[in-house]
Amino acid sequence: MKKIKLIISLSLIITILLLVLPSTKSISASDSPYKTFTENRDRELIETQEAYTPKSSINVVYNNLSIAKAEDMIIDSDDYLYIADTGNKRVLVLDNTLTPIYSFGEDTLVYPRGIYKLGDDIYITDYNSSTAVGRIVVYEYDKDNNIATLKKEFFTPSSWMLETDGYIYKPLKIAVSENGYMYVTSEGSSSGVLMIDPDNNFITYFASNSPTYSTLEKIMYFLFEGTKWADRNRKIAPSPYNVMLNGSGYVYTITKSELDEDGFTDNFKKVNTGGTNYFPQQMTGTNDFVDSYFGKYGNTYAISESGQIYEYDDEGNLLFKFSGKGDNLDVYGLFSSASSIVVSSSDNLYVIDSTRNNLQVFVPTTYCNYVHEALALYKDAKYEEALEIWQEVLRYNSMFDLAHKGVGLAYYMSGNYTEALKEFYIAYDKVDYSDAFWEIRNIYLIEHLSVWIIVVVLLIASITAVVLTNKKYHYLRVVAKPFKWVYERKLVNETLYSFRFLSHPGDSIYEVKHHKRASVLSSTIILLIIFGLYLLGMVVTGFYFNNVIIEKTILLTEGIKIIIPIILFIVANYLISALMDGEGKFKHVYISVISSLTPIIVIYPFVILISRFLTSSESFLYYFFIVAMFIWSFLLLFYSIKEVHNYSVPQTIVNLLLTIFMLLILILLVLILYVMGYQVVTFIKDIIKEAIINA
Repeated sequence: MKKIKLIISLSLIITILLLVLPSTKSISASDSPYKTFTENRDRELIETQEAYTPKSSINVVYNNLSIAKAEDMIIDSDDYLYIADTGNKRVLVLDNTLTPIYSFGEDTLVYPRGIYKLGDDIYITDYNSSTAVGRIVVYEYDKDNNIATLKKEFFTPSSWMLETDGYIYKPLKIAVSENGYMYVTSEGSSSGVLMIDPDNNFITYFASNSPTYSTLEKIMYFLFEGTKWADRNRKIAPSPYNVMLNGSGYVYTITKSELDEDGFTDNFKKVNTGGTNYFPQQMTGTNDFVDSYFGKYGNTYAISESGQIYEYDDEGNLLFKFSGKGDNLDVYGLFSSASSIVVSSSDNLYVIDSTRNNLQVFVPTTYCNYVHEALALYKDAKYEEALEIWQEVLRYNSMFDLAHKGVGLAYYMSGNYTEALKEFYIAYDKVDYSDAFWEIRNIYLIEHLSVWIIVVVLLIASITAVVLTNKKYHYLRVVAKPFKWVYERKLVNETLYSFRFLSHPGDSIYEVKHHKRASVLSSTIILLIIFGLYLLGMVVTGFYFNNVIIEKTILLTEGIKIIIPIILFIVANYLISALMDGEGKFKHVYISVISSLTPIIVIYPFVILISRFLTSSESFLYYFFIVAMFIWSFLLLFYSIKEVHNYSVPQTIVNLLLTIFMLLILILLVLILYVMGYQVVTFIKDIIKEAIINA
């Protein structure tokens, strides 16, 4: 009986405690309904510590009306929010506590799509596809007295160019520069963002996009250029969807278009007044970006319709990616359909969900604050001051490339070039790596140059002494005997004979055709040596000149990239030469083409060697020898084809052009066969799976 009373008493105490203890709706880092990602050196998304925590979800209601299908918002320096409340045909003002305090435009606006604030003026794009009437409405807003006065309306901009094209004005989003020039995105405007002066005169198109083509489409357009097929299938450049200014002289544009074949995009651009994009052509992003905003550390944000939030640094490198789509209305931090994002002075993110009709708030974590603090110092070139902060960031995430770059710059500025070199290597920062290597090399040369001069002089003297004494005593004959025996082996002799092409291609081809001085097997060995040097270059070439990711390299793929094109070229040349009465047999073409590549064996090892000692300022030497190697090979190839088929120079030029055309056809044929084969295999696999399931 006592035990039962004790159990009842404990149950009552626990119940009372649960009722008395305060509850909260805030979500801790571990409770966030999403993961946060960053980008590693291989352009892969990897999970990282949480950067932003969802804080709250606010149902914004004013005059008994909740926001409906809100498409855009802007924030001012006092953290007042201005929401284009599209469904309610109004602009809603929220103070810095996110409390609705005023609305205007109900009696004027039809379908507000975009909003921008400059001083006391609020610019609103007002366009409804059902009425096909587009305009920009400008209100003057008195924040102190909460009064908005209609100031002016701009309809289709004045321009003979727009009138000639029969242009229909469909403004979507707007940004306004300090001097009153308007940057407007218009639905269907594939020429870019409209730049309009304060008097509503059209100036020019700005930040246009280019259509995206796959590799196969590029080949098809090349082959069928000028035909009806090309005209019928030509793509139109996607129209910019959104535009943003941050007072730095750059215009940021958002476009909705497909990712490229590698899964990257240029849908988010940072464009100067000359139209040059300062963000990479291949950024990590998505195809449904809808809005962007700027931070105070040189960072920028972009949000997709599906709710994915991307934060980039000043150079367009991904810092964080988080949030996304969610159907559970009780879970905030996810979205049904995001439409706009802004950043407050305290770095909080405000995001509109146009389907749930709410405003969600995200707050930065300690980790994110460290990154932002370091970014601020990095932006101001205070690298040494940022060292401890970057090291703290690395404590959270040891593979954060930007942090390694920041640490490297701090070491570099303090003269610790060896440690800087290590950090730049980890960060895959080739430019700064080259600068640090230059300093290390310079110090080494100053300290050891005299020693190396003595070594070189002694080496030259030793070689000279050996050569001179050997003329009298001939003691090198004993050393040469094994090499002579090896050289006299038939396969070795045939393989080494290919190097005679370097200086006497005409005589060499004659010897090959009439005296069989080289064989298909010996030429195949030469081809394998070239492939081996290619693999060696992938591994040994200096960091600054090496773009290969060894961990992702597949030997078979590399073999296909190098060997298959050479074989296809040989086949194409033989087929074309057979039609042009060429005299060379297939084996003669095979031997002569591969022997023409022997400059690669002579020059490329030297190129690999010097790449380990050169910096960016001497890179011209590296590329000079690469270009010289290929020019030499091409000249040998040209002369070899001329001699092997007994052509004149004009005939050889025609033969090479037709060979290249045939090569493209063969490549296209291989691609078609690959696609067909892949579809057949997939079809058979599906049939087998279906049979197993139904068995």
